[in-house]
Amino acid sequence: MFDREMRYILTSRRWVKDYKLGEQNIIGRSHYEVFPEITERWKEIHRRCLAGAVETCEQDPFPRLDGSVDWVRWEVRPWYATSGEIGGIIMFTEVVTDRKRAEESLRESEARFRIMADTAPVMIWMSGTDKLCTFFNKGWLDFTGRALEQELGNGWAEGVHREDIDRCLEIYTNAFNARQEFTMEYRLRRFDGKYCWVLDHGVPRAEANGEFLGYIGCAVDIAERKRGELEAAQQRNELAHIARVSMMGELAASLAHELNQPLTAILSNAQAAQRFLASNTADLDEVREILDDIVQDDCRASEVIDRMRALVKKENLQFTTLDLTNMLGDVALLLRSDAILHNIRVVLDINPGLPPVRGDRVQLQQVLLNLLLNAFDAMKDCAADAREITVRVEHDDARLLTVAVRDRGVGVSGDKAEKIFQPFYTTKRDGLGMGLAISRSIIEAHGGYLWVRNNADRGATFYFTLPTALVSHSSLPAAAP
Repeated sequence: MFDREMRYILTSRRWVKDYKLGEQNIIGRSHYEVFPEITERWKEIHRRCLAGAVETCEQDPFPRLDGSVDWVRWEVRPWYATSGEIGGIIMFTEVVTDRKRAEESLRESEARFRIMADTAPVMIWMSGTDKLCTFFNKGWLDFTGRALEQELGNGWAEGVHREDIDRCLEIYTNAFNARQEFTMEYRLRRFDGKYCWVLDHGVPRAEANGEFLGYIGCAVDIAERKRGELEAAQQRNELAHIARVSMMGELAASLAHELNQPLTAILSNAQAAQRFLASNTADLDEVREILDDIVQDDCRASEVIDRMRALVKKENLQFTTLDLTNMLGDVALLLRSDAILHNIRVVLDINPGLPPVRGDRVQLQQVLLNLLLNAFDAMKDCAADAREITVRVEHDDARLLTVAVRDRGVGVSGDKAEKIFQPFYTTKRDGLGMGLAISRSIIEAHGGYLWVRNNADRGATFYFTLPTALVSHSSLPAAAP
């Protein structure tokens, strides 16, 4: 507390202890004498306060008795005598050195983070507790070619491809609300206007005490990887198509027999109808029955041709919701004549009420055809009464269906259990060695896995899993049980 001449009237004990020699050397002395280094500045503050003003400062250096410097927050205001006149000024101080140091440390930390972030070979972003983005590093801004002000908040979303934005925001919002890590892929517009695929990974960030602060994440350009994946998928589809055509060649004899039956029946019925019509006493009811038989046999032939055409046709991968029971039935019908020719019994052991799966119908049929034809070949030297194949579908896991194709053939020797899935490895004299390799890649593309085990008695069982239609196959690991 000072009088109008800025002489000390009253001081706190801490002020005397920490900032000057002692109370007997302070009271009555001028503030300008005690702190000569701040005289000019305080004369102006003194003048304004004596005129009735209130002065404040959030951070101001003050010398201590030991020569060090404290940072203080102060407020100076006039005090009034009983006469109502301003008797002098009074100053309240609060030491904020620790806060000042913490702020400086934070600024230094933020400066180091910005240097690190701006030199990192990835695109870095941060968001606050309101889900809005508060920071993007130089890598992000260089990639998008936009200013920081344009990207902040939700501005970054303007660069996301319109086909990806809804899914992108859904993943981000759900993870944010659950305080969980997330990873997503989406197309982001580059500085040249071209959309490129990026892989974005975000994690929650928090104070040392656990208080949630928002998210930090990084994104990397995966355009090259995506191109490689698309090329690999295209090559896989090409090989799968070649393998299907090859299988149709293997089935040529049985398919010809399958077609000859309805075609022969159609010819016989048509000739019978001609004879009836040529006679003078044609029975129209008999002719109608003959025509009905012709229509039914024609439908049978059309179904065989349609199934063949679907398998041989070259199309892109199309994921749809499928009834596995119906699909297995179609494959069994396609192989019916071949099974009869080889004296093989195919048993479908399928539990009713199975949930649907999601996949490409033609490629999944190709897998089943390949496994069944392999089973046919494995039993060619077996006794006629032992040639039986069982196809079982189980729903043990809430997320997966397991299909098992069990034969009673020679089995698979231990050192070949994995080799048979390698490209160009074959145990058949005239085999290409691609069927099982392609089949495994198809199942893995559907989020499942294909493997083999020898049976306890004889033969082998090939298993593969498929996610149900309620489960995204990208969320399941492709790993053998």
